Amino acid sequence: MTATLYRASSRPGIWAVLNLAIAGALVIGGVASGLRDMAVWAVLPGALAVVALLRQRWRFWVAIDDEGVTSSSGIRSSFADLQVVLARPAAGRSTRPFPIHAVFRDHVLSIPARLDAPSQQVYEALAARVPRHSSSAIADVVREFRDEQVATFGADRVWHCRGRSHLGWFREGEAGLPFGLGLMLAGAVAVPLGLVLKRSDFGGWACLGLFSGLVITLVSLAARQGPKRRKSWDGNGIVVGPLGMAVAQADLLGQLDWDEIQQVKYPARRRRGFRLEHGEEYGSTVLEIRVAGAVIQLFDVYDRALDVIHERIMANWKHTPQDGPAGGERPAGREPGTGPVTGRP
Repeated sequence: MTATLYRASSRPGIWAVLNLAIAGALVIGGVASGLRDMAVWAVLPGALAVVALLRQRWRFWVAIDDEGVTSSSGIRSSFADLQVVLARPAAGRSTRPFPIHAVFRDHVLSIPARLDAPSQQVYEALAARVPRHSSSAIADVVREFRDEQVATFGADRVWHCRGRSHLGWFREGEAGLPFGLGLMLAGAVAVPLGLVLKRSDFGGWACLGLFSGLVITLVSLAARQGPKRRKSWDGNGIVVGPLGMAVAQADLLGQLDWDEIQQVKYPARRRRGFRLEHGEEYGSTVLEIRVAGAVIQLFDVYDRALDVIHERIMANWKHTPQDGPAGGERPAGREPGTGPVTGRP
């Protein structure tokens, strides 16, 4: 059994390098010109660089073989338990590094952005191993909608996904956390430095940085959403076919013909206002489907990523069904516009 090994990059990130360069330039400039204050201001970029270096995962590695994944944590993850592979919205089409989250039935494997191989390559290697599943676990009404279209167009023309048992969300507040920690470290170093130099103005700026860093850190910790273990609702699922789509998500249950959809927006941020959605927060990034008088929001709770669901919807929306095994006609008893998404009874 041959495994492909990916290791964390041994080079520091651009954020650390940039701040180290700025700190070095301030120190050299201050010493060369005799301006002591200029060298003192190197504390801030120096602290930001230290935080970036400490937070980098230097010794991480992951090995992918035909049956599963082994990581530096010692955990062996089987592809039979793999539910979905998540990346930031639209990251799969980017050449820039991005973090990857492989969601298994009982844990989430988080892979850092900076590896010795492109993130896109690792993402595709994992996403290709997500196992297929049957439609037996989705709601009856949604399954009936799927079966109707399968009978008309064939199974290869109808796609579906179902709710997953483990919600591995991205850390929403991760971007502000390093900056807040850096400000706190810079303030902690600069406060006694200001006392030694007998500079009240410098000490005041240091106290302000320490307080601001504390606030930013606390806000980032409160906002970030790490992997969460929560059982998905039984029957959650989405069906996409030539005639339309069906959704079962918490209290949403129903069908839509393609001509009922006015706009599909992804990625979208949750906003205030009237929404057909469940009351709890399931990540801030959603897929919005606009219909007459309402906006339907699909959350990241399925065993396929939202970008995959978006691609499937866009591949069928505004496309006229072509002849299938049964001639491409609508199933009997179902007319356009008769299946709006509504609340569950």
